Amino acid sequence: MTKQPQPGDIDYVNLSIPAANEAKKRSHEFSLREIKLQMIWKKTHRDFKGKVEGKRSILVNREGATCLVPLTDLTDEEIERRI
Repeated sequence: MTKQPQPGDIDYVNLSIPAANEAKKRSHEFSLREIKLQMIWKKTHRDFKGKVEGKRSILVNREGATCLVPLTDLTDEEIERRI
């Protein structure tokens, strides 16, 4: 039984080898970032997180001020500090 293609799946068959390797690398990096964001969300105390317009957000200190930032907008440095 073969798996049916899903929206967002990458068709590796019709890509050149370098393009397929790059697509796999990006897919892995994306999933690794999502795992890290999930860990940050789980570890952050409920007093410091919430949902704004349906997006998960946490309080972050940026340039000396605290602001509410959607998880998807965290920089790589902010993610690494929280893991």
